[in-house]
Formats: sequence, C-alpha cells, structure tokens
Amino acid sequence: SSPADSEITTLAGTPMADGEIDVKIQAGIADPDASIRRIAAANNATIIGESASTRIYQLRFSGKDPAELSQFSDVLDTDPDVQSAFLALLGGTSSVDPVNDSLWSGQWGSPGGDNWGQKKIDAPGAWAHGSGAGVKVGIIDAGFATSHEDLGANIASTEGQGDKPEHGTHVAGIACAVGNNALGIAGIAYGCKLNLHSISNHRTSTALMQDAMDRAASSGSRVVNISYGFNIGFDCTAANLTAEQLEGLDQLSKGRAQLAAGAFAHPNVLWVFSAGNGVDVNKDGFGSDDFAVDARCEAQGGLGQCYPNVISVAAVDESGALAVYSNFGAQVTVAAPGGGFGKGEGILSTIPNSCTRTLWWA
Repeated sequence: SSPADSEITTLAGTPMADGEIDVKIQAGIADPDASIRRIAAANNATIIGESASTRIYQLRFSGKDPAELSQFSDVLDTDPDVQSAFLALLGGTSSVDPVNDSLWSGQWGSPGGDNWGQKKIDAPGAWAHGSGAGVKVGIIDAGFATSHEDLGANIASTEGQGDKPEHGTHVAGIACAVGNNALGIAGIAYGCKLNLHSISNHRTSTALMQDAMDRAASSGSRVVNISYGFNIGFDCTAANLTAEQLEGLDQLSKGRAQLAAGAFAHPNVLWVFSAGNGVDVNKDGFGSDDFAVDARCEAQGGLGQCYPNVISVAAVDESGALAVYSNFGAQVTVAAPGGGFGKGEGILSTIPNSCTRTLWWA
C-alpha cells in the first residue's frame, strides 16, 4: 500500500494526525511487514498506510487523545524491531530587460515594480552566466497546473495527486517559468526542467514528506524545493513551557529526524526548505497564533546547520526587512524576496484559474 491521508487534531496547538502513530522499523529486520503486523495486533491498532522505501508504517489507534498517543509512542520505541515511533506531525503550505517576456515590465527596478524580487537578487547578473539549462529542479507541493502556458515547456515529469494547485504552480513559476518566450514571466532558472511531485496540502506528515523526498531524488533532480512548514503552534523558546507543550517539542524532534533522514539519504541533492511562516495566515491551524517564531520551532528548522546539502530560506519584503510572517533565527541559511500581503507586495508568478485563462498574481 501507500501512505494514507489522515484527519487533523492538535497537541499544544501543534497539528497532528488524529489517532495516528508512525512507526519506523529497524533497517536490519528481514520482514518489516511481519514486524508491523505483530506490533499492530499486540496493540489493537490498524495499519492504514506505509512507505516501503523508508520502512515507515502508519498505525491508527482508537480511543487515545494526542497526549496519550505521545506517551504511547515512547512505549513502542522500546520494541526491539522499532527504530522510532512518533506522532504524525502535519505540515502545510501558505497561500501566495535581459528577457523578452511580456510581464517583464519597465517597472522592474522601481518601488512596487512587478519584478522587484529579481531586482533584489540581481537575476540578470546571474543570467549573464547561465539560466539553469540542463539542471532538473524538483518541487514538492500540493499540486500544479501542469497545462499552464508559461510552465508546460519546462516540465520534465509529474507524479502524485495534489489537492491545491495554487501554491505549487506559483512556486514552480518563480523557479522555472519559461523565459524568452514573449509570454508572462521568466523564472529565476528559466532554462531548467521541472520534476513536479504532488502531495496533499493540509494532511502531510513528516513521514509522508520523507517518502516524497525519496521519490524526488530518484527523479534525477539536483535541487528540490519544499515550501512546507511543520510548526508546533507555540513559541518553543518561551520560558515555563507546559507539560503538553514539552510533549509537542518531543514530537517535533522526532518529525525533524524524518526530514533529516530524507536529506541524509540523498547527499547529492540540494534540499531547499522554507524556514516557515509562524503567522497563521490562513487561520487553518498551520501557524503560531499570529506571530513569527524562531525557525527552530519548525521540524525543518536546524537542518541547514547539520547538513551541507540543506538550505533554510526566510522571506524579506521589498525594503529588505524580514517579512512579517517569516520565521527567523540562527537556523536560517539565507533570506529571499517574499513580500507582504497587499496588492503588488508579493512575487509575480504563475497561478491556475478556474476559468480558461491563466492568471498572474503579485
């Protein structure tokens, strides 16, 4: 079988899969399927999904709240066949002259101009040396509008079924929208080829993300972007954390270990993670109650300091200041243009539309 979607609950404000514990079987076990069947039967659990490449199985328990599940995961950790057992921490996305493209406008260097992000990083200076030709870029996101007129020619492969194509299409355009086609925009690496990997938006655990990372690496991508946040719903640096919040921190560490395993398994891939949006922009539980937090309060936080092939990216606005929603701190590797929430304050890129025409949005 394959990884399964899950309903959502919270532990100390941290989004978790309801009633689920993910169990990773030790690498030396000859028959991991038999091991997980034994564990499930002994603990009155149901196996609802698996990731064969990572030996992670999703077990569903009935009648246990998140705090009880957190404690029970420690019990499962003691089984000799188990490498680790952890709650399914959930993450999601936040909604969002050198070329002849039609929207590369004369506003390019002016305040509020369409292409202020490219100006900020001096994209034309980089294009003098190359446009990414021959490089495959993977993007793991919640879906993509693969028929988009300014993306199609640069798409090498697609896999998976996502449920929200807006964010992924926008990210794909920023990275690799076709350049010099007298149409729309030009991506930062407009000569690259895209490998697009769709996963669900608001029901994505760190275990599912590790599975997606394995698939992205196998597609031949040299760079893989993951603009997902896996936050714990509170400021983890605050003093006097409650017992429930400490349980949340423990599960955050276990989730981070899954993402770390994905990066470690593929050292020749450059993994580009979002530092995370602490602000709950969508009011959907995937933010830290309307304030940005230290990036170490996210599962992906800190990976850039531990692995040379991981970059953690924060967001800045047009003035160069930290974007109001962006996480921050020593765990961040670099900051890139992200903008604000007002019209003209974001990044101009590709998005799908329910109508026949494609929209461009800043």
